[in-house]
Amino acid sequence: MELPAKTGKTVYFYSDLVFAEYENRFFMLYFADGTDSRVEIKVKELLKHLPEKVFFLCSRKAIINICRYKRYDWIADDFS
Repeated sequence: MELPAKTGKTVYFYSDLVFAEYENRFFMLYFADGTDSRVEIKVKELLKHLPEKVFFLCSRKAIINICRYKRYDWIADDFS
């Protein structure tokens, strides 16, 4: 995925992205190797760059890569 950076565009592998956290117009991207990066992008714009079946919007400020978690409970079935 290509995301805007101050020096042009930065390329990241979405499979390495563990989660993203939005705060004050910026997203902090946290990667599997322990690195992080700060990009100025809106939530909807970031979601356009990510596969829907892999990334989950937890709240207006957090996106997680569900493939990076060994176990999670899908509680939507409990409400039907």
